[in-house]
Amino acid sequence: MQRAASRLCRLSLLATIATVPGSLRSTPAHPDFSGIWSLDVSKSEGSSLPTSASLKVTQGDKLMTLERTESQNGATGRVTDTYMLDGSPSKNTRTAFGTTIDFNSVAAWNEDTLVITTSWTFDGRSFVATDLYSLSGNKKLLIIAKQALINGVTLSMRQVYAKQ
Repeated sequence: MQRAASRLCRLSLLATIATVPGSLRSTPAHPDFSGIWSLDVSKSEGSSLPTSASLKVTQGDKLMTLERTESQNGATGRVTDTYMLDGSPSKNTRTAFGTTIDFNSVAAWNEDTLVITTSWTFDGRSFVATDLYSLSGNKKLLIIAKQALINGVTLSMRQVYAKQ
């Protein structure tokens, strides 16, 4: 009898939890990086920083698209990358020096930070880069910490973008 009462109590508790609105029992939402951002060179650091850059981010629940425009040494480049936010692989393809390069990425959330790990092969060599996307406390700055292993050398860069 006591066992049946205990089981009934557990079933009642599960039924109660199931009726709690989703917003009360779901995990907190991840940051939304959507918007138009401009590189603040004075707050950024690292080698090979562009002299100017803008970033347009469109983000949904499962997908984030980055439209990046960068200028350096008198040349301006534009790149659009798309990343799946559910942990599934993403592939972005570019052409450089007459060669098509596939950039294979996986994006995963680590609390409030989006971690994008990208690998690619060029000229017979393999490369890996990790980008960490986060927002400042007031959500007016987008910080992208980048680290890449190229030819056995670790390169680091921190880009800070101000929301427009």
